[in-house]
Amino acid sequence: MSVALQRVAVIASHVRPPCSVRHSPCCHATLCAASGSAVVFMENPKAPAPSHAEKARTLMAGQRQGFLATTHHQLGAPYGTLINLATCPESGMPFTVISRMAEHTANLQKSSVCSVLVTEAQGSGDQLAVSRCTCVGEMERVEKTPGRRAAFLSNHSSATYVDFDDFQCWRLKCDRLRYIGGFCEKSWVD
Repeated sequence: MSVALQRVAVIASHVRPPCSVRHSPCCHATLCAASGSAVVFMENPKAPAPSHAEKARTLMAGQRQGFLATTHHQLGAPYGTLINLATCPESGMPFTVISRMAEHTANLQKSSVCSVLVTEAQGSGDQLAVSRCTCVGEMERVEKTPGRRAAFLSNHSSATYVDFDDFQCWRLKCDRLRYIGGFCEKSWVD
């Protein structure tokens, strides 16, 4: 069995009131996991722990949507929107297909600086206990190649708009990545 399969994360279905033991929040997540307040890890003690970079890469590869944050081209204010994601076959970088008429396209044309947030599947319980990562960088318009088209359609089979002339490919060039694995597990990943 692979190291990845030996790790099982059990997310509590709801948050119970904090226990009466007084300790730091990070210790609380570890010591009081049985109370349903945090993520519980059951690991093979001989398996090496994955790095935050490995966890972020796995998370990004498994997600099909993300939250794109740009700066609004007229208001100068943050502007967020949900986007569909795929992975560029030649570079492994995330990309999306968006319309020229979209507000976020106008934002990217004025300033390509952005961030994309992806999260684990949301369920019941404390949503801050799930893994997430934010890629900070720039979106660059790239050619809509047959490989990118196929990669996008493999993630989004009903996205017939991928063939419309109005829709363009934008690839995220991630300069910094912030990984959060739930409570007390976070870092900037190089």
